[in-house]
Amino acid sequence: SSPPEPLSVSYPSPWGTGRPGWHVECSAMIERLSRDFETTHEFRIHAGGVDLKFPHHANEIAQAEAFGVANGGFGGASASAGACDDQSKSESESQAKRWKEWIPHWVHTGHLYVKGRKMSKSLKNFVTIREVLGVSKTSNGEPTTENSRDDDKKDNSSNGKNTDGTNNITHENAWTSPADDFRLWCLGLSGSYRGPATYSKERMEEASVIREKWVRFLIEGQESLDRWRFSTVLDFDNADSKYVNGNVSFSGKGSTKLWGHKELKLFQTATQCSINCQKAVLGQCSNSINGSGKGSFDLDGTTFVKELTFLAETGLAYIQQVKMNRINTDNPQTTPPPPPPEEPLRFVLETMRSQIDLVGFSPLTVHAGISGDNSLNLHSTSATAKNTNYSKKERALLDEIVAFRSAVRSSAIGGLRKKDGIAAVKEILGLCDEMRDYVFPSLGVEILDGKVGDDGRSGGGEWRYCSPRNGNKK
Repeated sequence: SSPPEPLSVSYPSPWGTGRPGWHVECSAMIERLSRDFETTHEFRIHAGGVDLKFPHHANEIAQAEAFGVANGGFGGASASAGACDDQSKSESESQAKRWKEWIPHWVHTGHLYVKGRKMSKSLKNFVTIREVLGVSKTSNGEPTTENSRDDDKKDNSSNGKNTDGTNNITHENAWTSPADDFRLWCLGLSGSYRGPATYSKERMEEASVIREKWVRFLIEGQESLDRWRFSTVLDFDNADSKYVNGNVSFSGKGSTKLWGHKELKLFQTATQCSINCQKAVLGQCSNSINGSGKGSFDLDGTTFVKELTFLAETGLAYIQQVKMNRINTDNPQTTPPPPPPEEPLRFVLETMRSQIDLVGFSPLTVHAGISGDNSLNLHSTSATAKNTNYSKKERALLDEIVAFRSAVRSSAIGGLRKKDGIAAVKEILGLCDEMRDYVFPSLGVEILDGKVGDDGRSGGGEWRYCSPRNGNKK
């Protein structure tokens, strides 16, 4: 027993003050389970809070190993002679397998703090799992989701797949995953698991912003791959498509296989990210121990999250650069160049997904951006007619709406500059802004306006998926 404990929970013994109870219970349960599953399982890790290191875990070890020495169990080789005198060879061989250190690995985690105080049921400052996931209870006590936020309940039973094996994860539900936000917070924003962690709504929102950046890259990256991959079969306008209202359509030519400097740099970034993530998982990062230059051989979740975030940012910048290179406002009749090679971006996406999957994120995040047959084979070069047609209609609708809005906006801005029909023009611009700020975001689509030239010609509008948000005016 430790000195601060009252005498009422301890007793005198030849070895000092002793304490009965829960130490023995844990040792006994582990001993029983070890015997029951001796042929199939083995205890290698024992975990608990840092406050259990002493006296609880210290007592568990002392009791269990003392019991092993006395009964031919978990003691040491010194007990083997006495055990073999009274037991058959087969029995002694069976017991010899357990004559070793009781449990070799012990993990102690820091305490969780809420509003500056250790989370405790007695202080009533605890946060329930239902609160974190946004889950409430029905009148009969069964859990139900609010705003479809119980993402783990939705996808874990089928691993995010439909009954036919295709992916049932949509862009909309990929954005909202409080369980994965919590996983990201635990992994990279809460500090080392050995030290204290402070939970707050603000920290969870920070985790959500980071994960949203990951999801945005996975969705936009897969979207770009699909456009490049199917450029020869998805004929948005005709076999030799031109620019339509400032928007880029495909030329009908397949993507080039020639890698440039940008593609090589992207590939190298993903490769280095994969190496750094592996080092972070193994605790081999050079900055793991106060800049000592040596790894701690312990999980470095902060570095892991930073590496993936940097990879997502690099990937998004590459995609945007490709889009800008394919826009030629000086000559709107110029046929756009063929899409860039698919392999570098595909490699980055696969690297991102594999690393996210490695640390236990749900399919909502891992498979964001993948739908239908594409989720079964990232290297596939074609999709079913049903999938292809649906993607074509979806993209065509969004492209046409954005193109229409871009044209109206350009006309309105041109009218303002000429001081012609200012009141009407302002009203048109207001409608355009309302579509951009309220209508499309409520549908999970974000519009990025292009620059309007002095001649009133639009530089084109871009769109991308976003987390659906309230479409009502503030």
